[in-house]
Amino acid sequence: MGKIISLIKKAVKTAKDQGLTATFRRIKNKIIKIFKLQNRFNPVDVQELIYDLENNIRPLNTIGVERAGKRLNIITDSIDGDDMSGEITTALVIASKIAVKNGMDLRVITREEDVNARAYFELIKHHQIKKPENVEFYSDFGKIKNPNLLKLEISEKDIFIATSWWTAYVTDQTAKIKRLFYMIQGSVLSAYPNNDEKLLCESVLKKENIDFIVDSRLLLDHFADIKIESIIKSSCCFEPAFPENIFKAGKESFTGKDRYKLFFYGRPKDSRYLFKTGLSYLNDAINAGIIDSDNWDIVIDGAGIGSFAFSNGKKPVIKGQMSRKEYSEFVSTVDIAFCLMYSPHPSYPVLEMAASGAVVLTNKYLNKLSIGCSENIITSELEKFSMLDGFDKAVKLVRDRAKREENYRKSCICRSWDKAVDPVNKFIEEKTK
Repeated sequence: MGKIISLIKKAVKTAKDQGLTATFRRIKNKIIKIFKLQNRFNPVDVQELIYDLENNIRPLNTIGVERAGKRLNIITDSIDGDDMSGEITTALVIASKIAVKNGMDLRVITREEDVNARAYFELIKHHQIKKPENVEFYSDFGKIKNPNLLKLEISEKDIFIATSWWTAYVTDQTAKIKRLFYMIQGSVLSAYPNNDEKLLCESVLKKENIDFIVDSRLLLDHFADIKIESIIKSSCCFEPAFPENIFKAGKESFTGKDRYKLFFYGRPKDSRYLFKTGLSYLNDAINAGIIDSDNWDIVIDGAGIGSFAFSNGKKPVIKGQMSRKEYSEFVSTVDIAFCLMYSPHPSYPVLEMAASGAVVLTNKYLNKLSIGCSENIITSELEKFSMLDGFDKAVKLVRDRAKREENYRKSCICRSWDKAVDPVNKFIEEKTK
């Protein structure tokens, strides 16, 4: 006790004489010295540096077992309840439907967060999807801190669906796994500069032993255009579903009104959605008088950003995180949805908004020149005057209520998960005979 009191007195004296910075430096050096004396200040293993990339490529800790029947495994970073992305929602729903169709067990595996079983069951209920007979959950989140974590049991009858290139990479490195599908839902190579992650991503896309499930014909055409031979040789494509019990026009979508609603879906934290570019185009449309603030309420999907005003001094409404129910109710009130996506495939918000009765303005990119499933979706070049023309067309279409409603009724946006799942189910059946 006397020694501790003496050390505290020395620390207080150093703080008075030399300041807090010097005190903390002395404390840090003392701690380092103690660790060195205890032989615990060892260099980091080279594998730790290699695994410490932007994405989690740490190996799965597995053990081989015998199983009587097939089990479908879907592996992802996390399932986050109301914050779950459209991509993960689609992957979970499709996996669940396939498990039910084929009488298989389903196992949901997460790596970046502890598994959230409740979020899965709430999602299935929300989409009115039948639950597989047996659903299992596993997570190796926190494996480094918990070496006693149970290993992932794998049999030769396990089928895996990865939902990102890094989960595909990790699953492919696991020798016990015999059948691997990668559900690819974006132009993944464009997400990176020429760096380590891009090289690993390319290596996954070139794998001959991986079968690819591609989200949309436009995206599959893109991979054909850039000549990714492994995807061309072994893949299927599907169009995601937007069921009418969730996405449908509101009671006032096609009625006359004094004020209209424009919703800019920008996702400030996801660079693919071009938030700053979109704000600039929207400000241009306001300045040009195409979007008249006296007739339009402007709502921004801007979770995490503060209040601001456009050049005319008018402030938009900033929408934070919404529950699934709140979101589906809100989108049915939108007249124009402005959704950019720096990708050759339509983003989920574009299709969600059109399925909910809105006129949608989005951008062209590479082979994405138009989105043929709805004439209420307008595509413009990522250029100021082209986008202003797009806003002008969108406003005129909103005011032409009969045409807007006719386009909505004639839309061929997929509404049935059974229809969406069918090509994927046939592909998996063929590959797992």
